[in-house]
Amino acid sequence: MSRVIFSQILLLFLSQSGFESIIAIDETYRPEVKLYRSHDCQGEFLFANYKLDSFVQYPSWEDKIHSALIRGPWIFYEHEYFNSVYEGSIDYIYSPRDICFSFQNVGGKISSFQFAGNGLDYRVSSLTIYKKTDYQGGFDIGQVYMEKDLPNVELQSQMSLILTGNIPFQIYAEPDYKGGTFCIVPPPSKNVAPYAIPDFWSASIAYDSIRSVRLGCQQDYSNFFGIISGRYY
Repeated sequence: MSRVIFSQILLLFLSQSGFESIIAIDETYRPEVKLYRSHDCQGEFLFANYKLDSFVQYPSWEDKIHSALIRGPWIFYEHEYFNSVYEGSIDYIYSPRDICFSFQNVGGKISSFQFAGNGLDYRVSSLTIYKKTDYQGGFDIGQVYMEKDLPNVELQSQMSLILTGNIPFQIYAEPDYKGGTFCIVPPPSKNVAPYAIPDFWSASIAYDSIRSVRLGCQQDYSNFFGIISGRYY
């Protein structure tokens, strides 16, 4: 039986947009991974529910992982610090429950990994913008994370993003919610799957163009010059 922490309730209500999301923090929705040296999630494993920018504490596991039981949205990187210094291969995987995956691109060469979105509940509405394509960039200077309005996005280089939850985000080309604007709309998903854009150009978004963000968009989307829509499962 899942254990719900009723003392932690996230209430997101946007009266101006009509979007409403009420989510109890449930441990069954916390991002977690069990990492295995085997190709079929058998044998000894390394458990994590946190971001790991290097394997300094676990040297025997670096470049040895081939499969994982995954819950939530996770990104696995070929190099340390989420491929911040050197670009490399990645595997982005989302799973609504513990399912075994064999890595396609980084099997046997994983040097860092991180979850996307909220670390307690992957259904919480959030937006993470990354410095490079394929969600590459460290959480210090290589990405920016938000669950609410942000009047000034300081990350200058921007090439990919991941949106979690069921509330859209309104994007502005200038700080303080000015300039050209469009709305990133997460399409319906029974599992609240993230909407992941590995390369802005694939979604007709210009690089380095997001300068401020609001949580929630107008219901009448005809006022915007573009709507980004779709999910990667």
